[in-house]
Amino acid sequence: MSMTMEAILDKPQIRRLSAPDRQAFRDHLNRLDPDSLRQRFGMPVNNGFIDTYATTAARIDTLIFGCFINGEMRAAAELRNVAEGPNQSAEAAFSVEKTWQARGLGTALMARIVAAAQNRGIRRLFMIFLSENDRMRRVANRFGAKLSFEHDASRGFVTAVLDWKR
Repeated sequence: MSMTMEAILDKPQIRRLSAPDRQAFRDHLNRLDPDSLRQRFGMPVNNGFIDTYATTAARIDTLIFGCFINGEMRAAAELRNVAEGPNQSAEAAFSVEKTWQARGLGTALMARIVAAAQNRGIRRLFMIFLSENDRMRRVANRFGAKLSFEHDASRGFVTAVLDWKR
């Protein structure tokens, strides 16, 4: 009797990262293939950039959720405040390792980010991604985002905005 890969995998667990998880976040980003890195950051990046980014994200006011499968972080979502006050807003960013894409991890992470934003009184959530990133566009649409297209030199970006009343 043969088992499929899914049959032997643990159910994905999503949890907020704490200080001991910083290396798991860095390792996850380092496992992203070049195209997934470009999709995440909007440009090609190298290992030095990733190491600096992972360290900085852990120090500044960024809430990071990791999606763990069999104890290994395979996807991440970040929530970073961009404006305080009565119109508090934040930016959300996502990364999923190539072999784990198209399995619902981005949607599950988005649900967690939306809930975290609402719990913190954030009224507007922004996501900026390359216009070619159809997966991120679908996730944003599932949550009712208003999308707008911008062109920057050789790249097109989509800004997705989710608004809600408290």
